[in-house]
Amino acid sequence: MVQVPLRAVCCEVRLEEVPEAGEVGGVRVVTFKLRDEELEELDRFAARLGMTRSDVIRKAIKRFIQDNGHLPFPKVKVRKVVLV
Repeated sequence: MVQVPLRAVCCEVRLEEVPEAGEVGGVRVVTFKLRDEELEELDRFAARLGMTRSDVIRKAIKRFIQDNGHLPFPKVKVRKVVLV
C-alpha cells in the first residue's frame, strides 16, 4: 500500500443565516484534507485569479451544488425497525 501525504486545509464557509450579535459575517471554519499537489494547485489558481483559497473553494462548492442539485437522492429501503 502506498501512502499519500495529506495536508489539512482550513477554509471559511458562509452560512445563509443572519449573524448573531458579535459574530463576524455568519462565517464558520471547515477543515478538510488535500494532497500536497492539490493544495499547491489551489494556491496557484487562487493567486492567478487574485482570490483567496476560501473564495475559490466557496465558488467551487456553490457551482457543484448548482450543477448537481437536480440529482435525486438515493432511495433507501428499510428492512427492519427495532423499537426498544
